[in-house]
Amino acid sequence: MSLPNMSALALEEHAPTPTEGWVTLDEARARRMNHDGNVEVLTQEEYVSSALYEAYGQWYFAVRRRFPNEQHVWEYDVYDAQGLWTAVRGRGILPLDRSRRIWREDYDLLAAKFAPTAPQPQWYHLLHTNKYAIGIHENNDPENGRLLRVEFPPEKESQARTVWYEGPKGQERKVRAVFKVNNGVVYFAGPPGEERIVSKVWTSGDVHSYAGPQGQERVVRIAPYKRRRPEGGYTNIYEGPRGQERPVRREFLTGDVEFLEGDDKRTMHVVRRLYANGRMDHYRGPIGEEYLALRLEPDGTITYYRDGAIMRKAWSEVGEPRADAIVRRVGPDGTVLV
Repeated sequence: MSLPNMSALALEEHAPTPTEGWVTLDEARARRMNHDGNVEVLTQEEYVSSALYEAYGQWYFAVRRRFPNEQHVWEYDVYDAQGLWTAVRGRGILPLDRSRRIWREDYDLLAAKFAPTAPQPQWYHLLHTNKYAIGIHENNDPENGRLLRVEFPPEKESQARTVWYEGPKGQERKVRAVFKVNNGVVYFAGPPGEERIVSKVWTSGDVHSYAGPQGQERVVRIAPYKRRRPEGGYTNIYEGPRGQERPVRREFLTGDVEFLEGDDKRTMHVVRRLYANGRMDHYRGPIGEEYLALRLEPDGTITYYRDGAIMRKAWSEVGEPRADAIVRRVGPDGTVLV
């Protein structure tokens, strides 16, 4: 079993995330952008395919907006590149949002093309970089509003996520992280700064549960696991420190329970199975080669089987063990029946 990568949940600096930069429009995308009379804001002309636009020595440039939309999806404004450079080279102010400056990475791309030898302006240090996650505050007021969520740009598609917070201003605590690719949700518990992972819910319905303090969370159960089995799936119960968890018990949806032993998950093998009706099967043999050795019935009857005669995998498929595999059967009162 591959456990989820916890390091992807840290609120840390990331490598630069392209805001899209130089963008190529095909005819279909250009038509969509012209929908409802929208035009390129600087030229006031309809968008055309990049093949046609670049034939006239012009280019399009896309800038990611400051905040994602209500669906937590990043949106972009597409400009005429030369016009955008003319607009931002003075103070870095964006044409469509006069309240903020262009991303530093986008300024670098434009400057490299239109003014490669020009020195950096004095206000260059004021440009925001998209290396960092973006905090969304109540009423969009970082000074007075409490932190609601943090949006992590998709440096890698699998890491794009939204982390949600609860609590009053100055005491916000992380409560969950929603990954954008698979909509998996990680839940946290604990006071601010000490939030620990308690569970992760996959879109498949599997739930991973964890125990331990922040940074030492270890998986303790996964449910349901391998739901397509004839038994209807089961919950795996784990023991061991983080990174060395091993399954020690399987709790089936039917009510059956399997017990495992071994030094690590590569050697964990089934040693017995307790059925919902009270019957207990005991097994011997290494992982993948377990065979039925003894069966204890609810009434106390014990049946012994020849070594290797009834393999666990085969038994799960064929049902009742063959009679010729029985070595001895002893009744509840000690009477030898077979």
